[in-house]
Amino acid sequence: MMSRFEDSEQRAIEQYFQELGEPIRLQTYCLKGKAKGKAIKEKRIFVLTPYRIYLFGQAKKVSKLKLDVHLYDVVDFVEEDGVIRLRTRDVKQKDSTIFLALKQAPELIAAVGRAAQLISHDFPTDRRLVCSEPLPQSEVTGPARGYLDVYRAYCNYHRSPVSVEFVHFINSLVAAESVDLDLGSEDLSCGVIDWRSEISVDLVPVFAALRYNRYFRSIKLRNVMRREIVGLAADVLARNKTITRVTFQTTNSDERQFGELGNALLRNAEHSLQVVELVDCKLGNGGAHSIQRALSHWRHSLKVLSLANCKLAPKAIEGLFASFEQEFGMSLSIEDLDLSGNHFGEQGTRALEHWLNIVKTSSALTRLSLASSGLVVGLVNSLKSFVRISSLDLSGNKIAEEDGGYSRLADVCECSYALQKLRLAGCDLRLETVEPVLEAIVNNIKISRIDLDLADNASLGLNGAAYVAAAVARSKSVTALDVSGLKLKEKPFVDFLDKIAANRVLSKLSLRNILNKNSETKPTKELMPIVVALTILINTTSLVSLDISQGYGRNVILPLLESISRNNKLRALSIRDNLLGDKGAEAISALLRTNSTLTSLDIDDNRLTFAGFQVVLSALRCNSTLYKMSWPINDIIGVQKAQQDSAERSAQFSRVQVALFNRLAANRPTSHVEEPTEHPTPLTLAPMVDVPEHIRQNAQRMSFDETELTASTASMHTSTASMHSSAGVPPGGLVLTEDDDSVSDDDRAHNHHLAQSGLLRGSVADEPYGSPVATHMGASDGSGRSRSGSATPTNFANFDESPSHSPAQLGTPRGFHSPVASLLPPPPLDTPPLFAAPVDGPAPDLLPPPPLDEESPLPSASEDSGDDDGW
Repeated sequence: MMSRFEDSEQRAIEQYFQELGEPIRLQTYCLKGKAKGKAIKEKRIFVLTPYRIYLFGQAKKVSKLKLDVHLYDVVDFVEEDGVIRLRTRDVKQKDSTIFLALKQAPELIAAVGRAAQLISHDFPTDRRLVCSEPLPQSEVTGPARGYLDVYRAYCNYHRSPVSVEFVHFINSLVAAESVDLDLGSEDLSCGVIDWRSEISVDLVPVFAALRYNRYFRSIKLRNVMRREIVGLAADVLARNKTITRVTFQTTNSDERQFGELGNALLRNAEHSLQVVELVDCKLGNGGAHSIQRALSHWRHSLKVLSLANCKLAPKAIEGLFASFEQEFGMSLSIEDLDLSGNHFGEQGTRALEHWLNIVKTSSALTRLSLASSGLVVGLVNSLKSFVRISSLDLSGNKIAEEDGGYSRLADVCECSYALQKLRLAGCDLRLETVEPVLEAIVNNIKISRIDLDLADNASLGLNGAAYVAAAVARSKSVTALDVSGLKLKEKPFVDFLDKIAANRVLSKLSLRNILNKNSETKPTKELMPIVVALTILINTTSLVSLDISQGYGRNVILPLLESISRNNKLRALSIRDNLLGDKGAEAISALLRTNSTLTSLDIDDNRLTFAGFQVVLSALRCNSTLYKMSWPINDIIGVQKAQQDSAERSAQFSRVQVALFNRLAANRPTSHVEEPTEHPTPLTLAPMVDVPEHIRQNAQRMSFDETELTASTASMHTSTASMHSSAGVPPGGLVLTEDDDSVSDDDRAHNHHLAQSGLLRGSVADEPYGSPVATHMGASDGSGRSRSGSATPTNFANFDESPSHSPAQLGTPRGFHSPVASLLPPPPLDTPPLFAAPVDGPAPDLLPPPPLDEESPLPSASEDSGDDDGW
């Protein structure tokens, strides 16, 4: 429906929308009024664009804009007694209503409804515009189930420019049939994500369009340094029901943002997350508590959980396993658990052991990573029952003889029938601790193949290294071995190589940085036995991957390259950091001209010059198999510095780099499929795991014991409170700190007993993120004073005045409680999240702007305030 206006009006309208960049879908005259019962006589020009409704003043004032409202802000557009009611809702959730009269009302209503329908793909019914005219069911035809249509609509909503680069990126994902929205992908220009760039994309529409989208299954944010990004993702997860994976790695978000993430998952009971990866993230106590609460109310399976390098304290680790025990239906389904880079200590280790002891043979756990976590390995006794574990990483944890850690690990290796990867790098291993472990592996005929990492264990010494070599030689299952950093002299190293050459199944070997520092300066004659031993090892075994980087020098590497030039088994070779120079480039060139099986080569940190790179490029033009080369960035930087005074030479070197890259790309086989390095994104929702009866009964029995303990503790607390009252102490009891010299050991024990039973909190910081108690008492900054400046109370006498968290409020738990689970704080009931909807109300239609200094302009939902009729 397109009414023809007078020429002056038509020109004014066309010019207005041409400058605005919005096409006109419909234009007509109408009469407008403020109330249904009053005369509707004010003449208006009604204009509909793909995203907005506009009302202009009378013909003589056509440039006077009276109403500008986005279709997302239109609640309903219906006809009542021949009059159209237009009801809108602004950013503050305040409704406004106007009435319009025109001859062709049904056609106008249908046009508005259809426009809203095109930008509301997969929106729930209560989020769609209500029209009195029935609309036909429309098929979603846009890319990614209409994601780009909704993205453009939200860009218009926030008056943000549509990013052409981002649109191309989404189209490329759809063409590749990828359902992973990876905003840290190399396919997406870094300038689009970098907020400092002038082409930086506004992330608010990007995430707003994901709220109800049913195409994408994952959100990946790796090295996306945008402070607001986790909060925006939380807003999506508070509504989305199909996303199954979130991966956040090294983001700039803080504790508050991750607190909102947990709150969003807690409020969206129908979310589908099954892979949660928060790596190198600043969770803090608040974020950790929030994630734990969400886990304790999970309603389906959780396949992967990674909180690696989040610097979680022992108490946070204990709370995490408390959430596992509160919802066994979730924790039994975990296949991959990565808690590396946190601090377990004895407290966290005991919590881990408690959970492992309960789930044992019923758990789906197959991959467990606890590297550099301060784990007390000697306390983990139940791990031997997890016979289906295929990958275990304990690197960076000291495995000492004193606490029996080596014995626990040997039990795991002896009982397992699925172990394929064992990481023990940097564990301060010695002969006494490594011998039982390797004997268990060698003698376990159920292990068919295993990747063994013993790197950075110089503490093994000569005897330990000799035993490792002998054990590997006897083994029929060790197919990959990493003994980097052993630090051996020439003769012991040759003996080591001679022994492991007896292993006929070894396919991958890493010998990085083994020789002492002075070895690389020795003459070739003294180092020739090493060359001979390495040559025999390469040519007589099944090796396809060899790492001999760092510290060998040209007197070992150059003759070795010559001796293996015609080897037809080796696929990957690393010779980096060996000071080869251009003489090494010449040897590499000779290798590439004769070898026809090598596909991967690492030659960085060898002090190659411009001439050396030209020699390598010349040989690569004759090679048709090498397609993977770790880019020699350090050597390239060295050449660039040397050539910076000559623009012509710099340009020549740039052309050499491009030629190297193109040649490698040309050699890449078209049918090559990279081995997946991460868990695949789930495409369907896996239900909750059935809890076995023995775990059910065990948990119920522990819950009963806990009830008796709490009752007896409460009685003791009452009598203690009476004593304190007679002594002039408030009945809430004192908050005792262990660093207070005036506190006796008995008082510490009593205070800990009360805290464990939930009757006493050590500090406000112990309360859950954003909890009513923390709000009531005031957040402490650790100095004994609240943020308001007043002294933080040292008792909880007014604790009962804060809102209670009864089971009726929280809902009936689906899991089973245990003594450890009693440490888990309840979810906050009165603190709305920053980016999520209130618990008892619908989610708002507006996505708040990111928590940065800049603000996105929001359209007005009412007419110009200067109009005489109040619109």
